[in-house]
Amino acid sequence: MGSLGAHPVRGYIEKYGLTAMLETGTGHGEGVNIGVRVGFTKVLTCEIDRDNRNRAMDENVSPFIHFYLGDSVEVLPAMLDQLNGERLLVWLDAHLGEAPIDKRLPLEKELQILTSKRDCSKDVIIIDDLRLYDRTLWGGAFNIYEHVKNPEMIISKEEIEGFFLNHKIIVSTKNEGALVFLPGESE
Repeated sequence: MGSLGAHPVRGYIEKYGLTAMLETGTGHGEGVNIGVRVGFTKVLTCEIDRDNRNRAMDENVSPFIHFYLGDSVEVLPAMLDQLNGERLLVWLDAHLGEAPIDKRLPLEKELQILTSKRDCSKDVIIIDDLRLYDRTLWGGAFNIYEHVKNPEMIISKEEIEGFFLNHKIIVSTKNEGALVFLPGESE
């Protein structure tokens, strides 16, 4: 599990004029907690596991956080409908955990939904747990194939990058690794 706190979120808000945060994979609520602490007044998050969502709601009481329960692929369209006109920090962190095995790696579908429902050119997108998608990191120590039913469910780092060709790409190896896409700075 990576940490949103490993990224300069306040700096992204200032530099890119971000106004809201979208998260998939609430977990225990660390991401939404950071989102509110850095000043977002609109934070939307979804979690597939009811117990995790409830615990996060109990520990992160704020009128600025909107919690959704369900598979990110199913609830993401409704979440995005609430964010029209916003410049987003998108924290994609839904994977593995207690989800049914066929729903453990929703990233590719999340990216398809995100990019088909909105113009992401002014959004900052952070995809957590790069170790799942780039087996060259850390000597391939993490075997993702133990956690999925169908290896074709695993999108590659290169395929992920293809969704955001007009963004600058930063590869972070902190914690579990992350791909960071910054607007308007393609190389």
